[in-house]
Amino acid sequence: MSESVTKIGEWAFSECKGNEEIVISGKIETIGNGAFAGTRELKRIEIGDGVKIIGDNVFENCEKLEEVSLPDTIETIGANAFQNDKKLTGLKLP
Repeated sequence: MSESVTKIGEWAFSECKGNEEIVISGKIETIGNGAFAGTRELKRIEIGDGVKIIGDNVFENCEKLEEVSLPDTIETIGANAFQNDKKLTGLKLP
């Protein structure tokens, strides 16, 4: 993504296929509601410094999601952000 992008919009990448790993970096400050919901192949997410807000239902129904790394800049994690992520065994907090 361009360095000028500061927000991932609501439902922007929901139901995307073929992504096993996502690294969010750059100037992103906000991940909108449901942005990656239902990304069924997703196994790992690394959220870089700068992200402050994770909206509601952002990673819900990511059936294969196992690990999430969060930065110390996180201020808000929305409702049901990780709902139905049954394989999630690792949540790295600052």
